[in-house]
Amino acid sequence: MKTVIIALIVFTAFSYASDPRLIVLTEDARLLLNDFNEMWAFPGTINKYQFCSISSISVEGMGDDDDKWQLGWFGGVINSKGTSWGAVYNHNKHIFEVLYNPGRFGIIVGVDYIKNEATGYGPLECIKDQYSFSTSFGTGLAFPFEYSDISFGAEYFSLEYTSAETTMKTTELQFNASLRGHMDHAFFNLFPVISTDFSRLDIQDSTVITTISADLGIATNRMITPETRLIAGAFIGMNNSSPEDGDNALTLDLIHIKAGIEQRINSWLLLRAGAVSITNRFKDGEKDAVVTTRISSKFGLGFEISNFSLDAGISECFLHSGPYLISGNQEGFLGNLSCTYCF
Repeated sequence: MKTVIIALIVFTAFSYASDPRLIVLTEDARLLLNDFNEMWAFPGTINKYQFCSISSISVEGMGDDDDKWQLGWFGGVINSKGTSWGAVYNHNKHIFEVLYNPGRFGIIVGVDYIKNEATGYGPLECIKDQYSFSTSFGTGLAFPFEYSDISFGAEYFSLEYTSAETTMKTTELQFNASLRGHMDHAFFNLFPVISTDFSRLDIQDSTVITTISADLGIATNRMITPETRLIAGAFIGMNNSSPEDGDNALTLDLIHIKAGIEQRINSWLLLRAGAVSITNRFKDGEKDAVVTTRISSKFGLGFEISNFSLDAGISECFLHSGPYLISGNQEGFLGNLSCTYCF
């Protein structure tokens, strides 16, 4: 058994994928109740999980074949005497994250630093200096519903390009908050699901863009049969971007529907399917408003052996174009892959 697990982890490290179960099942960690990815939406849930996981990143349809294969993130969480500790490398736009939950609340701190040469021609040759720091706090409340999860977060980001002739610097400060109510005896057992976000982007101390966004929804995450889990939500929202020296750009999510089904076939195999539909109304300054609708779907597989799981997403190119003999698609059958062991 150990040999099988080691072989699969090595195979995963050289595949290209990222959190396939989350990606297939709505792409919204706020709607997850049985997946460690919900920790990043609500850090108060860190103490629900003990695991180690390794994934890799999919860069489908970009660059040469050699550029598609990238080592993804890995890490885990352990619990000792009621206190949970965790560390994650290369996840969620950060090089390193530390997770901590003493039992009543959870904290995640992330840091990132990159300094390298950005190749170019002539004056475009420069040094790229990038760093960020983020923190998020979450806990559970006994009100206002049967119980609730809340989270608060902040992030500072800085990016500077330095060449022989000039320096260009961009900084961003961001704050966010989320609330998720639980109603365990109702079909829509997650209500409200609400998030707000505020950011201020400064470009070279001359252009300032302020963005405010929020959404509100109702959702369900439950077993509708002994072998079938339904995850679904409906949201409305807005995003308003306001440059100091330009026109506002306002996007309204008139309806944003997210749905996913996880069907157990037998003791070790699960099938997953998910779809997202969003209808937006976009208004840029004095221009006429534009209404658009986008629909996307994804499919995946899950394999479970004891406490070990292997999750995979089926490559979009395979679904749209077929196997290599028919389409020449070089991305294969599986486009997303991760290995997880739960203690």
